[in-house]
Amino acid sequence: MTVPYDLDRSDPASLTAPQVAAPHRLVLVAARGDVLDAVRRVLAAADLGCVEADDRLVLARWTDAHAVILGSDRAAALASRVPRRAAAFVVADGEPDVHAWKAAAVLGAAGVFALPAEDAALVAALSAISTAAAADDADVVTVLGGCGGAGASVFAATLALAGANERRVLLADADDGGCGLDTLLGIEDAPGLRWPGLRLETGRVAPDSLRAAVPSAGAVAVLACADGRGPSPAALRAVVEASCDAGDLVVIDAPRGVGDLQDTALDLADLVVIVVPATVRSVIAARPVISRVRARTSHVGAVVRGPSPGGLAAADVERSIGVPLLATMRAERGLDAVLERQGLRLGRRSALGAAADDVLDVLGAGVR
Repeated sequence: MTVPYDLDRSDPASLTAPQVAAPHRLVLVAARGDVLDAVRRVLAAADLGCVEADDRLVLARWTDAHAVILGSDRAAALASRVPRRAAAFVVADGEPDVHAWKAAAVLGAAGVFALPAEDAALVAALSAISTAAAADDADVVTVLGGCGGAGASVFAATLALAGANERRVLLADADDGGCGLDTLLGIEDAPGLRWPGLRLETGRVAPDSLRAAVPSAGAVAVLACADGRGPSPAALRAVVEASCDAGDLVVIDAPRGVGDLQDTALDLADLVVIVVPATVRSVIAARPVISRVRARTSHVGAVVRGPSPGGLAAADVERSIGVPLLATMRAERGLDAVLERQGLRLGRRSALGAAADDVLDVLGAGVR
């Protein structure tokens, strides 16, 4: 696995890379003339992409398109040829006639809109569908060490880097006892907000504004602890939920200390990953940690990290701790030196990267 960027502490220009945009969803539009021009304006306001379609394409993509907008004439022609769906909208140039309303009823459409007078109402309807769909696509992975020094923070950062090959990622540092994930990634000198500088007076977060304000490692937005200060439980929840509304993958590096912050990190997760070194001492230490996690969620699995000085096999660890094995990884050669010189980066044959890909595959297969 190769991460398409290389961070170098000696080169400040390498510390900031372009952030990937949230994926636009496919909105099919079958309309003409002034109505089509009005629909284009509406989609731009709703931050959605537009695919202008003929009847053939509408029929082919009717069920998998994010939404379909039909001019009243096309709605009447297609109504009997497609199944009902709620994310369909009928639009008319001026006041809709009875044929538009009948077609909308047959289609099961969300509404009939007179454009341009009802532009704002159509923007609101499309935005509501986009928010709901993005939230469905969002994933939250919380990473927790089964014992001290398990390497949970390194694995959380690795998951974020690996996930950023496919989608937008927020890496949320909730372990205020660590060095800070910005330091681990080699971006500690990059400008941007850390948790102590984040003010949430309203309790609401605009995800795009947040991404623009925090430092990034490639396409990963990083909200790090600083000076031993991290988020409050409420702040962590607000940031994670906002990122989920945008459809992002969120990786949380959870604190090992028991308390409200750890509980929040666990409660927000679609999947909790426990990192357990392959030693008898680590397995014994991980058991009560896992027991507490399982009291809050059933979506928990383990990553077993080598080396195994006593020959303890990953299958033995799995049986002993009682949660599914998500991935195993051998010791990463030269990792400490890389972290010291330039921050985490993943090579083509990275054991960390391969384990992260295995966990992301489990997440993509559906764990909820």
